[in-house]
Amino acid sequence: MEERGWSMRELGRRAGVSNALVSLVVNEQAAASAEFCIKVADAFGWPKEETLRLAGILDPLPPEVADEQDMIRAYRAIAPELRQVALDLLRDLAAVRELPEESGSPSLAVRRLRRIEEEVSQDTLEEFTRIFEYLVDLRTKRELAKENA
Repeated sequence: MEERGWSMRELGRRAGVSNALVSLVVNEQAAASAEFCIKVADAFGWPKEETLRLAGILDPLPPEVADEQDMIRAYRAIAPELRQVALDLLRDLAAVRELPEESGSPSLAVRRLRRIEEEVSQDTLEEFTRIFEYLVDLRTKRELAKENA
């Protein structure tokens, strides 16, 4: 709410729930129901399933599945001109596991990263940085949710 400058009253209005219920849930005096979570997810534009998992209503995903979903969300958030670069990088990183180490020469992934630096604009690199920071923030929120569960 703070990031958007919303009060509890504003969240209640946007989610279509009472201010009292928002206050009770935010202050941990009442548990969030599935219906409440879905309405809040809609108000914020968050994925419903992820919101239900963070609230403990749905079981957490296995880590590898959660990582795959994070990658898909990140891919969809990338500027269209960067998507092919991201796919190429992932494919190159996957290929590194299959190639023997070359002594004295950079790995395929390192060579690809250097090529990316040459190929893309500063704006695209900044977009990639924002996406990376989003993923780090998402992972931090997930870890905090696990600690508080």
